[in-house]
Amino acid sequence: MLDLINLPAGTVLAEKYRVTGALGAGGMGVVVAAEHIGLGNRVALKIMRPELIDNENIVKRFMFEGKAATRLQSDHVARVLDVGRLSGEGLPAEGVPFMVMEFLEGHDLSHWVRTGRRFSVYEALHYIAEAGEALHQAHKSGVIHRDVKPANLFLTEREGAEPIVKILDFGISKLLEEQPSEMGLTKTTAVLGSGLYMSPEQMRSAKNVDQRTDIYALGVCLFELLCGTQPFVADTFPELCVKVNVEEPTPISKYRPDIADELASVIRRAYAREVDDRYQTIVEMMAALAPFASEATLPLISQICGGVIPAPPKPLEATVTAVATDKGLPKAKVGAMAAFFALVGAGAVGIMFSTSTAEQARPDTDVRSLDGGARTVSIPSSSAASLAAPSASASAAPSAAPSSSASVVGSASAAPAVTTPVYRKPRFRRPLPKKPPPPAAPCFKDGPNGLKIPC
Repeated sequence: MLDLINLPAGTVLAEKYRVTGALGAGGMGVVVAAEHIGLGNRVALKIMRPELIDNENIVKRFMFEGKAATRLQSDHVARVLDVGRLSGEGLPAEGVPFMVMEFLEGHDLSHWVRTGRRFSVYEALHYIAEAGEALHQAHKSGVIHRDVKPANLFLTEREGAEPIVKILDFGISKLLEEQPSEMGLTKTTAVLGSGLYMSPEQMRSAKNVDQRTDIYALGVCLFELLCGTQPFVADTFPELCVKVNVEEPTPISKYRPDIADELASVIRRAYAREVDDRYQTIVEMMAALAPFASEATLPLISQICGGVIPAPPKPLEATVTAVATDKGLPKAKVGAMAAFFALVGAGAVGIMFSTSTAEQARPDTDVRSLDGGARTVSIPSSSAASLAAPSASASAAPSAAPSSSASVVGSASAAPAVTTPVYRKPRFRRPLPKKPPPPAAPCFKDGPNGLKIPC
């Protein structure tokens, strides 16, 4: 009987793959290194655990991973080369599903986090941009990953080339246009994905999510690469659900006071609690991160953004949009806020913005400093904003970033001069008091004996 969990080196599978060693094991299956007998190239075989064969949904989910991965044409996705079923003595009659993937050397990013490595800002942004490129391709193809985490971001080691990140494990991915037969694979009440990286909406329903759940998870991954932990941490999944849906996330400054507040705010928006408060697409997220990235990362961000990096999304404004019952605010606070805004509204009539000068509004120019002001990037507002990063010292560039030093240039138009809006005190003219109407002429009529009497 063939023991698929402990395959010895030299075992031949499917008559063409010779096992060379074990790579890892998980709840769904095992991964072994193998060599294609005919071609001589190295591959990785992912084999389902035989005891799970009777679970039809798990089998479909396993085979679905290959289908989802083959739809993507990205250098940052682990390629699936073949799928099939293993048969033999002691194995189920219907065969054991397996998948053939490209062989990757290196470690996933969670390995480096566990060993205590804290990535520099340039390194972390570069790796997240590479993962973002893969997710951008997936989302364009209608595939939602739903399990983005450092353990599924594999940092490859390539001979003669810089390491790159490849996304693994589309086993619980979702197709936006799932067929009725596939809809059963994503139960509304099913909890899929790893809790620490799971968006609030995915905690409620893994079925009713879109690409913004991947953006949430990618933002948490960026937080972890920089800080070594996640913004929400709990001992149990129910406790985690409460924290994610009620409490505020741990600020980045607690772990990395060297990171600029502007960058921390950009990262924070990626894992905002409300889906509408997050970046709506990977393109928006990459555009917001571009001012803080190295020159080596900008070409990749430009590629994601279609050749020209757009202006970063405007920051979220702090506004009161609901009553206490909607947002859980104490009534005293709501009353104080209402009184405050009432005073502001009453006092607003005393301030008027002068319109004597046209087009004097401040342009959307964002200047952000990074790592103690070592580098400053200015992004002028424009529908085709240009981004030209100043040259950085060799010691500041990430060790794993591509060697290209090309900069991305969009529109060459210069940013307008920054002018300060002019405020003038309004001139009030009190209306003149209205004069009372003149009294009516007295009316008399003839009375007896020739007298005049009032009408």
